[in-house]
Amino acid sequence: MNNQILPALGSLLKQAAKTQQRGLLLVEGLQQACNWPSFCLHFGEQSSALDLNQYRQYLGSTNLVLVIDCRHQVHADAIAALSGSIIGGGALVLLLPASPCPFLHRLINKRPKQLCNYLKDPEPGEFPENFALPPMHAAVQLTAEQAQVLRQLSTHLTIPQPALIIAARGRGKSTLLGFLAARSKAKVWVCAPARRQVETLMLHARNEGATPSFIAPDALLQSDQVQPKDTLILDEAASLPRHMLDAIIERFPQVKMATTTEGYEGCGRGFALQFMQHLKQTFSQFLSFELQQPQRWAAGCPLETWLQRALLLPSHNDISPTPFNGPVSYQQAHASELNEEQLKQCFKLLLNAHYQSSPNDLKLLLDDPNQSLLLQWQADNLLGVAWLSHEGHLTGSLADAVYSGRRRPPGNLLGQSLCYHLRDKDAAASPLLRVVRIAVEPTQQQQGFGSKLLNQCVTYAREQSYAALGSSFGLSPKLLHFWKNAGFLPVRIGSKPDMASGRYSGLLLLPLNPLWITKVERWQCYFLAELNWHLLRTPLSAELVRTLLPLTQRYVLDKVDAQLRLQQMLSAFAKAHLPFDLVQPALSAYINLTSEAPELLKDALYRPLPLSQVAKQHGLHGRKDCVKELRQICVTLPPQL
Repeated sequence: MNNQILPALGSLLKQAAKTQQRGLLLVEGLQQACNWPSFCLHFGEQSSALDLNQYRQYLGSTNLVLVIDCRHQVHADAIAALSGSIIGGGALVLLLPASPCPFLHRLINKRPKQLCNYLKDPEPGEFPENFALPPMHAAVQLTAEQAQVLRQLSTHLTIPQPALIIAARGRGKSTLLGFLAARSKAKVWVCAPARRQVETLMLHARNEGATPSFIAPDALLQSDQVQPKDTLILDEAASLPRHMLDAIIERFPQVKMATTTEGYEGCGRGFALQFMQHLKQTFSQFLSFELQQPQRWAAGCPLETWLQRALLLPSHNDISPTPFNGPVSYQQAHASELNEEQLKQCFKLLLNAHYQSSPNDLKLLLDDPNQSLLLQWQADNLLGVAWLSHEGHLTGSLADAVYSGRRRPPGNLLGQSLCYHLRDKDAAASPLLRVVRIAVEPTQQQQGFGSKLLNQCVTYAREQSYAALGSSFGLSPKLLHFWKNAGFLPVRIGSKPDMASGRYSGLLLLPLNPLWITKVERWQCYFLAELNWHLLRTPLSAELVRTLLPLTQRYVLDKVDAQLRLQQMLSAFAKAHLPFDLVQPALSAYINLTSEAPELLKDALYRPLPLSQVAKQHGLHGRKDCVKELRQICVTLPPQL
């Protein structure tokens, strides 16, 4: 009985019910299947379990017990986010492998002393009979904090200006939005990335007599259903890409939003605060609120404290750094080598500085030996951090698979892109270093510390005999200027915008030996020769276009290199190694289509239409048939410059 899972879960729930806090059950080395009670929300590998990669759909749900199987997949973002759906008196169950990774060891070692049970090599057992379960949707009494926010928002409903609630999970923001929906005298629309995410909001709205309609974000932007006089409520706002958020606010300035402050929902607290500052500067009557008092569970919950400590999530108790002064020093280390205070400072910088930083990053930094950190210190204060990824070494059958588009090995972005996009398998075999993220303490920015940190990355890469140092990020004029000043050359621009930032990604490289200087200069010539197509066909910002345009006047591409590039692209497309959108800029730049060339190829290359429309105009059934026909044309096409 002492080492059985379900009896231990029953005992833990009884203890948690007394305090209305939440418990933690860590189960290591379970070998048998466990018949989880029906009130458990179970994510994992069993046929009856939910797909952990779809966890965002369940963020608005309410659960007594959450079971996450970490034996085959460890998803730190899901653990952090889904834990917020557990009510007071409930519990989180983590199933751990017999040999936990460093990240899971951290979760174990940081486990709370109260309301926690840790079982090793257990048996499933049976859940206690006649167990009295607490009501899942008891009548809700708003906290004083919520009631005050509701009063202010209610008077703001008729004002065509946005409002934003930010809060950690469990603070009742969705509940508050449900009550707000009931206060509106207009038609109410509720928007979120998934309908499941607003279950709690809809429940409280209906309980208060309201009948709001759900609309998905893409439908909201494409539809004329929502009128300016309507009330629009957007929950889980940080789950949406920033460019989509901006589009919603521009079209529907009356929107009232809520979002979490933790980094696992698609943005960090730094992004949330920057977003709020942007709204303050744009709208004169913008309102913002931050909920701090938990509603879903009692204050002082051990599970919440454990998550904040183990996953290094931001909290209101974070102490501001002491004044920065003194000489600057640098430290190169793996995350697992840092002490707790160093790791905390490092991850806080990453969370605040980048819109996509999340607990999954902490797991990667601790578990992957190919990830390292370059830290910039001033005494005991962390000035800046550069996250480095050690890549390349793509050889043999793996390089062949990447070259033909059959494999995308994780953690090797530079090697993949050189092999697949730039069609150079030899380059992908070289040792490469990538700057994944670079961040500087906000109070110390605009003082040159970022440039000094990047220069230190260059020094480290040279000392370690890397062939090149590179980075990939969403292009903006400011970022492009920063990297160009350090000597990095743009060699590629993505064909589709990043889902999170809405920007087109750029790949920049700094060659570190004579052979690679020649390679990178040639790749930049390809990039600049093909840039005109991007400037004409890709919706880049006017400011970015003005930054890129002067570059096109600085390249000289000889005929031999142009012929080589054209042959590479024709062959890659004909063999179905590359899709048409990736070869279109090169073919448009180099190929000389005679009057006898097929009209289908001319239209596909030069007309600003999607291939589905080009196919229709040429009597083809759709995009797939159009691509098939284009591949056949390219097989027989003479590669004339």
